[in-house]
Amino acid sequence: MSSVCERCKGVCDMDRALVCDSCCSMFHEKCSGFAGSEKRVMFCSECRLAIKKVPLILRRFDDLEREVRKLEEELVMLRQSNESEIETLKNSMKNVPEIDGDPEELIAEINERNSEVNNIMVYKLNESNSQSLNERILHDKAEVVKILDIIDIREDVIEKVIRVGKKGTIPKPMKIFLSNSGIARTVLRNKSKKMERYGRDISVGPNQTIMQKTHLKRVLGKLEQREKDGQEDLHVKFVWGIPTIMKKN
Repeated sequence: MSSVCERCKGVCDMDRALVCDSCCSMFHEKCSGFAGSEKRVMFCSECRLAIKKVPLILRRFDDLEREVRKLEEELVMLRQSNESEIETLKNSMKNVPEIDGDPEELIAEINERNSEVNNIMVYKLNESNSQSLNERILHDKAEVVKILDIIDIREDVIEKVIRVGKKGTIPKPMKIFLSNSGIARTVLRNKSKKMERYGRDISVGPNQTIMQKTHLKRVLGKLEQREKDGQEDLHVKFVWGIPTIMKKN
């Protein structure tokens, strides 16, 4: 039985050929490059090169193994964090009150509020006694211009001024239509400064819907009760448009 020598490609006797213990390639004795004492274990040149790479491969394997362990630890921590956040969210959902009211009514309320975001109300501002509607409007607008001028807001942002409600012993509230909601917010933020410098017993506030007015009355009622219970230095402050009972600064 014979085969081909891997080095010289000549035919060699399998009984006398040297065989690589790694890849089983056959070599003539003279082609193997080994001395007699080295023939107990033989590796061809390609296998010897491969064996030299084994330590590098093992190191890389160790590095990969460490990286995998690190990723597994991070995955465990991430899972625990997610489980904690989910549990917190579940507990928070338990404390969310149910929406009270017809969804259509709530949608209508939202739409009404959105339609009024550019408008503000002025209370107790003296009315003109003129019989002419145009003169009364010009009077009201001139008074509004004086108020807005204190905080450097131009006259051209005023789109319309009207009085609302029925005539009584006190001046009717005035509704002011402004050009955008940003100006309305600026006026409301600076209303205390305006009223102090204007020197009259008037007030400025947001144009509220019926639902907002009802809620404000409820909050004012709670404030009154807390003051009767002996709590001091409390007042109602609008936080993001929501009346909130807070300690005075």
